[in-house]
Amino acid sequence: NIYNKKFYSVIEHLSFKCNIYINILKDQLLNFTKNLNINILLNNKKYINIILENININPLIQYSDQTNYLSEINQKFKINMVTTGLNSKLILNNNLRELPRNVLGYISLINTNEGLTCGLVNYLTINTNLNIKYKFTTYYKYLFYNKYNFKLILDIFDKNFYNIYFNKIYLKKNINFNKNIILTINKNTFKINNIIKNIIYIPFTYLLSFIENLIPFIHYNDSIRNLMSIKMHTQVVPILYPTLSSIITNYNFIINKYLNYSIVSYQEGIVIYVSYIKIIIRDIFNRQIIYYLNNFKKLNQNILLTYKPIVWVGERINIGKILAVNSNLLYSEYSLGNNLLVGYGSYLGYEYEDAVIINKKILYNNLYTSLHLNIYEVSLNIINNIPEICSINLPKLYNIHKKYLDKYGIIKEGTFLLPNTILVSKLIFMPFIFNNKSLVNIINFLFGSKLRIFKNKPVISTINDIGRIIKIEVLSNYLYNKVKNNNIYLKIRIYIGIQKYLQLGDKICNRHGHKGVISYINDINDMPYLNNKIQPDLFVSAIGIPSRINIGQILEGIYGLNSLYLNNRYIISNNLNNNYYNNYINSFNYYKYNYSNNFEFNKISYNYNKYFLKNPFTGHLIHNSVCLNNIYYYKLIHMVKDKLRYRFIGLYSELTQQPIKGNTKQGGQRFGEMEVWALEAFGASFLFKEFFTYKSDDIKSRKLLKNYLFNHNKIKNTFISETFKLIIKELQSLAINIETFCVYNDQNSNLIEKLPINIIY
Repeated sequence: NIYNKKFYSVIEHLSFKCNIYINILKDQLLNFTKNLNINILLNNKKYINIILENININPLIQYSDQTNYLSEINQKFKINMVTTGLNSKLILNNNLRELPRNVLGYISLINTNEGLTCGLVNYLTINTNLNIKYKFTTYYKYLFYNKYNFKLILDIFDKNFYNIYFNKIYLKKNINFNKNIILTINKNTFKINNIIKNIIYIPFTYLLSFIENLIPFIHYNDSIRNLMSIKMHTQVVPILYPTLSSIITNYNFIINKYLNYSIVSYQEGIVIYVSYIKIIIRDIFNRQIIYYLNNFKKLNQNILLTYKPIVWVGERINIGKILAVNSNLLYSEYSLGNNLLVGYGSYLGYEYEDAVIINKKILYNNLYTSLHLNIYEVSLNIINNIPEICSINLPKLYNIHKKYLDKYGIIKEGTFLLPNTILVSKLIFMPFIFNNKSLVNIINFLFGSKLRIFKNKPVISTINDIGRIIKIEVLSNYLYNKVKNNNIYLKIRIYIGIQKYLQLGDKICNRHGHKGVISYINDINDMPYLNNKIQPDLFVSAIGIPSRINIGQILEGIYGLNSLYLNNRYIISNNLNNNYYNNYINSFNYYKYNYSNNFEFNKISYNYNKYFLKNPFTGHLIHNSVCLNNIYYYKLIHMVKDKLRYRFIGLYSELTQQPIKGNTKQGGQRFGEMEVWALEAFGASFLFKEFFTYKSDDIKSRKLLKNYLFNHNKIKNTFISETFKLIIKELQSLAINIETFCVYNDQNSNLIEKLPINIIY
């Protein structure tokens, strides 16, 4: 029951903590005596460290997920309904995880966390707000004689005085005889009431969060698959060349109101200058107002936020006009993907499980190219009163290694960066230690300088840094660092812009939770085609749709194909069937599909988007038909370049003798069940042998491989892994006796003998 609960934000929670320490300081000032040292009050490190410790410990304070707009909105709408700690025994009760009826319309029906906090951490709906009393309020439509007269703003307690009507669900007999009897809910109980009474209506879209309302035909999908699609929407990367979706909802336009990232005009006037750096406006008072575009803003996920002006010189603007939008928006509409012609069928076997075959035309058109930012920060220190310097006069290096450096030894702006390129040339001087001091004095007298040893330690780019130098900053704050006893006197910051193209191993998904890994990039000439020379952009296995029960993508694909033929767009409301009865979508789809078939001179009245493709090698028709749909696809942040690492040797777990987890610990990479399926599809038996023996938990095989690499010894047969021995030990603890035998055939007597062996030692 959350009637009497007050909900506070993270900032208010921190302000309560800060007020405690401010009151402590007040008490010390009021009780100030001569014996008290004033430096105790001036030194604020003690209280700042306490506040920072609370920030680090508090689970509600997190780094903002700035992958895209939806991920940031989703994190801001998060709510923890359990007042006790998440480690408490009370959370084991499943009643706390269920969504009570009294919060319908305030907390989302589907969106929640995955794992241990499932049902405990929820998300607010799209119209939920906090009032002055820290109570949740939402919008309701007041229903009077089957008409919506006005809107009401009610909290959780006030709504109990009304009968809530969720959906236009009528019985068949009521449609013909009496429509005034409907099903309502009041005080957590269902009732049958007359529509003339005081009834408030809440649409289906008001019960969902913001991300769920962006998914068309969401009520045709499984709820668990909808939850996965919500998590995928928060992992979508902004791309350079997005397109507008052909099937949208009503909420694609209002997403910019929740996050004030767009640059808005504050005065009425005329635009006199537009560039990617700034926009100048002359207002009605003949003043020049300059709006700067922050095009080098790095987000927490190493994504570069760029702005694009959407006004032109000479345009008259009013107050509140949007001047520039970032890469999350296109024409003030949220769009991060592209419309692709998807074929649901089989081709060459590369679409095994959730794998995806893409057309090389996608790479040529740069449809899924994203922009990322890497920052190198180099500090120059003063060690033993000897400063480190940057110079182009690097010893033991050829001119080809120094051709991108300026006279100060720093790489030039605009340089296209390749791996193992010198970014900053850094020289470290060390004092020369020599036993014969007289010889050192003679050399110093002859050459007029002291002998020093210098080391060349340049900063070199890594393998993944293939991009362009977009900005260089040189920062100096020597006086401040000297007060802090810091030896840093200069900092050099280098910004590298990296374009990441779509490649093998990347993940793409649609709006209905159907994601897949790119397994094959097919040439344009080797792609099947229709009679009108149209080629599909994507090939996906058709088994993934009925097994996951996300039929909404089929409806989106059918409407998307109609919009492709007719060159129009559809705004699909999730309340469509509720407003026009159940068969409205089917009848509308039948009418539009017949119209599109007549438009392209197709005599077949209704064929459910099934076409016969032609083989590009022979020109004959392929036997089975393929379902073609036009669906909006995204690119996820799980890119293969960020996942691949090289690990020669590292730490192993003591229990299982497998490589430990974590990139910081130089751990191994998990090879899960789906990856095993992929190797089974390709028949890679030798890779299986390496992954599960030499590179995993087989100690003897690991030593043999090490001796082969260093001493060129022969590799013998593999032995039994440690996890298998661990399973046998666990079974023996359950009083299950398992014995192992060595079976071999005696050539002389032609008898099979069994010798008991002990594999656990």
